[in-house]
Amino acid sequence: FDPFFVSEGIYVTMDGGTTWTGNDTCTGEPIAFHNGDPGIAIDKNGTFILVRVGDPNFFPGVFSHYSTDNGVT
Repeated sequence: FDPFFVSEGIYVTMDGGTTWTGNDTCTGEPIAFHNGDPGIAIDKNGTFILVRVGDPNFFPGVFSHYSTDNGVT
């Protein structure tokens, strides 16, 4: 457990919620020092877009992560 590691992840289901796949940590830089406030959208082409706020002391700003394969990666 690292109290300074905060991240977001995405899980998806393709069978109505019976099983879920995903990861607790989004890929891309920076993967640590998140400050929360995640938001997610899915566009008409199935692109998942997750936005979140960076830690103002290390990585200030708004960051986005995306998946173009319905959230599989």
